[in-house]
Amino acid sequence: MRTLFLFAILSVSQVWAKCELPKNERLVIGCTYKCGFDYRLRLTFAARALGYKVQIVDLRELGDLESALKKVDGVLMPGG
Repeated sequence: MRTLFLFAILSVSQVWAKCELPKNERLVIGCTYKCGFDYRLRLTFAARALGYKVQIVDLRELGDLESALKKVDGVLMPGG
């Protein structure tokens, strides 16, 4: 009974939770080295399928790694 009650509480709380970007905002994805055409194409298609816009940047061009990581929402490390 206790487990069923806990499950019901957790299920209901997930109904109102949603994750979405404000309109006209992009996800900024940083690559640890120059991302090729295939990576960019697949990331763009995946983002569009979910209704997001994506901007892909080369982290090496942003200078210091610590400050570069503060400017991106996610990091892609192709090959590993």
